[in-house]
Amino acid sequence: MFLDKPVNEFQDEFWEIAGWFRRRWITRIANMTGKKVDPAFGVDIRSVKTSAGIGTYVSKINYELARSDLKKGRGGGSRTPFQILEDAIDNDHPNDRRLWREYVHASKRRHTITTSPYLKKQYPSNELSDEEIASQEQDGETELLIDNEIWLHLMRHHRPAIISLIHAQQHQDAEATFRVVARHIGWCRLDRGGDIPHIKTTTKRKRI
Repeated sequence: MFLDKPVNEFQDEFWEIAGWFRRRWITRIANMTGKKVDPAFGVDIRSVKTSAGIGTYVSKINYELARSDLKKGRGGGSRTPFQILEDAIDNDHPNDRRLWREYVHASKRRHTITTSPYLKKQYPSNELSDEEIASQEQDGETELLIDNEIWLHLMRHHRPAIISLIHAQQHQDAEATFRVVARHIGWCRLDRGGDIPHIKTTTKRKRI
């Protein structure tokens, strides 16, 4: 719960909130099952006092909501999507494969966790979209330029070399980085004529 002011266990307001939830819980269980519920169980309300407490709770939310692959069905023949996938692999049953394909199709491009419009309105933040983050200028200094054609060729045909390239640039210098590239591409050269070293393509496209 997000409140307008701090509330802790030493205040009557805290116990009024806890009692409200507890009464709703007991009534709901009684209506569903016809059984009585001990007030000591079912509702656990605590005030968050430190950033560590917030972190612990947020981690629990992440586990409960985001890690849906670890959840299990509640019994009575119900299964989570990932239990269906597991059964489809283990038993090779066509109905399980069909159900899994249906789930993938229905959930494609849908968010697992979202914030309600009301919550966004009540507690506005400066959260940026993925597009806004990508468009922001990043701090740092350019140390080396690589022609797009060279980079794409490495990505498509020599992807493991990218790791060696980054490591050489971070821990050595432009010469070492160029040697990594030249081992895979024979049509490149290192140009030190400008302020920033530049690995360029040559007119001769002999590939090795």
